Amino acid sequence: MSATWVQTVGGALTSGGTGAITVANANDVLLLFIDDTAASGRSITIADSQSQTWTICTPPGALAGGSETQGLYYLIGAKVGLHTLTITGTSGDTILWACVEYTNVLATGAIDATQGLQQSAPGTGAGAIGSNPYNVTNVNDTLVGISVKYTTNAAGLVASSGTQRSSTSVASSILVVVEDQIAGALTGVHSNFTDATNGGTDPYSTFSVALFPTGPSSPPEPFMSGRAQDDPTIPPQYLLAGKVAPIIYPPSPQGQRIFVMP
Repeated sequence: MSATWVQTVGGALTSGGTGAITVANANDVLLLFIDDTAASGRSITIADSQSQTWTICTPPGALAGGSETQGLYYLIGAKVGLHTLTITGTSGDTILWACVEYTNVLATGAIDATQGLQQSAPGTGAGAIGSNPYNVTNVNDTLVGISVKYTTNAAGLVASSGTQRSSTSVASSILVVVEDQIAGALTGVHSNFTDATNGGTDPYSTFSVALFPTGPSSPPEPFMSGRAQDDPTIPPQYLLAGKVAPIIYPPSPQGQRIFVMP
């Protein structure tokens, strides 16, 4: 089972103000994008009414290019119900935010790996906008891509490498697009987006988060139980009598066979 998008909400506030999201399912993961529009290098804190802790995705950490400070934060094992988020930067700063909820993830340890990249005028080609590539530990991870176009020209940005889940305009200042896909590999994975209209002129920040889904981390092993080698002490009649299950798997690379015990 892959991690599943639930909702995206967002808004604008003045430093020290609040945003809110109502979590639908216990133990979901929340991803919170924050953009302090006043200046680079701002310090951001988040207080959650459910007394849960938010952590910034590192890498990339805070992206402090140009005249804004941006970051993606996560909350694992979210409690059901209303989360009122008090987001504080520097007094008087305008802060834009967008929060994404994903379900069908592990209750603990749901974040496998993260990455991100800030780009200016990356180009109009397919997939030109994206995170840095990174490695994961599970080929069945769900890669969640969150790309932000921080310009008043909030149009044109769409998913490229995955399935687009939402496109949210926040205060007519930024466009937040969410996509997801299955990792399918352990190395060099990434999230990509396309802006065929304005990709050659506009700035973007893209984050990619690998989520551990519920269920197995890889295809099941063919031999989960039984004897690891032929045992000459097992008489053939025992197999015929059903005392040892008469299922003999093909030889392993070491030339051994597996007897599965009943």
